[in-house]
Amino acid sequence: MRAFAAVVAAGGFTAAAAKTGSTPQLVSKYVAALEDDLGTRLLNRTTRRVALTEAGHAYHPRCVSLLEQFDDLRALTREERTRPRGLLTIAAPVTFGELHLAPAVQDFARQWPEVAVDLRLTDRFVDLVEEGVDMAIRIGRLDDSALVARRLTDAPILCVASPAYLADAPPLRAPDDLKDHACIVDTNFREPEVWPFRSHDAPVSVRVAGKLRANSAAAVRAMALAGAGVALCPAYVVGGDVAAGRLVALFGRADLTLGVHAVYPGVRHLTARVRAFADFLGRRFRAGV
Repeated sequence: MRAFAAVVAAGGFTAAAAKTGSTPQLVSKYVAALEDDLGTRLLNRTTRRVALTEAGHAYHPRCVSLLEQFDDLRALTREERTRPRGLLTIAAPVTFGELHLAPAVQDFARQWPEVAVDLRLTDRFVDLVEEGVDMAIRIGRLDDSALVARRLTDAPILCVASPAYLADAPPLRAPDDLKDHACIVDTNFREPEVWPFRSHDAPVSVRVAGKLRANSAAAVRAMALAGAGVALCPAYVVGGDVAAGRLVALFGRADLTLGVHAVYPGVRHLTARVRAFADFLGRRFRAGV
């Protein structure tokens, strides 16, 4: 079709070949193949000139229109891979999403006004392909998968309690003392009731117990602030409380650091909006959260 349109526009096979960077023989071969496919002659050829047949007159304008539409579609698709635009769907854990990802999304949207963002906050595992999600933020150890994982930052874990709780509770001098305390269990951890620490540079695991359990770091923080017991929480959740004195960090910190990752399908056909958001998060969280 392109060869045929080029011949009509240039007025001959030789001129069309020169314009398209081909050879007259190849252009003639393409036009002949098109005519064979259509079952009709589109051009009358003489040694000096070519002229459209009646079928060629009918076919040519629609052929040119289709080629223009195809070029527009290809340009749009290529632009999708080079310029961030369109809908970006992101899944993330609730607490991290509310505290850190929502502000990041707002700043990203201001930077790239042609991108719309659908932020889905959930603590359940999201199947990106099955649920049509472009990217997920996952915290902790990742299972092997076909997805690309980009580590954004680290999330150290702190063992904390409120000053009011500590004032009335038995002494907490070492991790092993936790056995005598009310502990608030975050069921999002892989081993919720086994808390890891280091004592004299050696790993120590303490099995804890308590009446309060929650599958939300924000809920665990709220209980700890209310003096309900000792909690194990990511620093990105309770760091501000420790700095303000609302919570006390015990034993330095737990012997546990979670990785914060952006995961998405393979990079071969990655859209510009996903690549841009991954780069944006990498820069934003480079110094930590």
